[in-house]
Amino acid sequence: MALPRNFGVSGSGGFIGQALSELATSLGVRVVPINLRSRMHRDEVGERLEALKHQGVTDLVHLAWPASSTLDYKYAAENVSAGILAVDTAELCMEIGLHFYGFGSAAENRFSETPYSKSKADTRQALQTAISNGNVTWLRPHYVFKEGSWPFFLRESSETGSVVIQDNTPRDFIHINDVSEGVLSAVKNGLQGEVDIASGKLTRPSELLAALKLGFSVLQGQDEVQSDTEAVDISKLLNVSWSPKSTLDILKEIHGE
Repeated sequence: MALPRNFGVSGSGGFIGQALSELATSLGVRVVPINLRSRMHRDEVGERLEALKHQGVTDLVHLAWPASSTLDYKYAAENVSAGILAVDTAELCMEIGLHFYGFGSAAENRFSETPYSKSKADTRQALQTAISNGNVTWLRPHYVFKEGSWPFFLRESSETGSVVIQDNTPRDFIHINDVSEGVLSAVKNGLQGEVDIASGKLTRPSELLAALKLGFSVLQGQDEVQSDTEAVDISKLLNVSWSPKSTLDILKEIHGE
């Protein structure tokens, strides 16, 4: 199946948004950014989506989630308004014939105690009928990382040359390049329902840090606070010839592949 001619992206300046836009542009796909903000009036959101459609866009990848750019993103009150914006945007997309690709998180299935994870879970629940009917696609990237930057579980750590990992539970980590390629594959192939973007491998944070060679020592704290019992099912993407090759290349020494 050919690459899409174009698609819209909200939150194109964020961590995933930038990587996705760069990849798509390098492949000749036109990325049309749309500025959507929390607490924006629903009518204004609708007007911007109509303008997007008039540019020939048929798909919107919705990455706008302002709280995720802050160190205290898990607890920021902005998560609630970001969830409301996502639901409004999805509903308006359905009204005018745009296909909506929403973004979940691994946390939505594992936790419910923080505003971030609860808002992600609530957003998916509000859209569950549309997801089940194929009118909305729910993309769920798991624990995203890249070289040269500290993974999510070190966001609040200081650069002291060492770090204590309080929870060394094995997780399904995924490289940002594989996430971008997974999103593009989902749009290209019109994947529906819930689509997990992960490696299919469980790796301890301490193992990932060693593989990334970030140059500091790892001090082990409490082990396995919360347990992932199995790797993520990534069959939907594997079935359209996607592969988490960047992730597996980094983790090959750990998993012996």
